Amino acid sequence: MIEQDALDFSQLFQCDPILLDEDVPFFYNEAVYDFINEVEERFSVRLQPSSQDLKIEVFTGEERMAYLDFRGDFSLEILSSQKDSSKLRIKNSTGSAIVHFRPKFKLYIDMYFPDK
Repeated sequence: MIEQDALDFSQLFQCDPILLDEDVPFFYNEAVYDFINEVEERFSVRLQPSSQDLKIEVFTGEERMAYLDFRGDFSLEILSSQKDSSKLRIKNSTGSAIVHFRPKFKLYIDMYFPDK
């Protein structure tokens, strides 16, 4: 469940979202956060809280270096939303990912492989 609000994400990404529909509440809307970090990595984060949909794209110049697509039952935890350090944990039943946005993009993935 995505429990954070627009202000939480604006602080994390240090920018305001572009909303699909300005008249629809944040939870039911699609928000896009486009920003550049200190090392010129460009991010496009698409978030649809009501449908549990999160997409993160990371670019260096014109090259896409990462594409993350999370759908369904997952939770988000903002680990840091400081000017020089922003991190997000995405967790579901099979593992978690920690995404560092600032000062530089890093991705840590921890997957669980249950016994059959």
